[in-house]
Amino acid sequence: VREGDGEDVFTHGNAAAPRRYVETYWRESALRSALTDAGWIVSDVRRCVGKPHDRWLSIRARRA
Repeated sequence: VREGDGEDVFTHGNAAAPRRYVETYWRESALRSALTDAGWIVSDVRRCVGKPHDRWLSIRARRA
């Protein structure tokens, strides 16, 4: 998932068939809490960098 705060909304397609896409950004502590509350056990969180200023959190988890 992308690392950060808030969300971005994108619209793709055309006027006849628009497609809306919402991308939510996460901080590690909030993501860990959400996954734990949903019944997952988080074993590892890694930070990755894609394009400049494009930061990601890579999560390894298993069902509780």
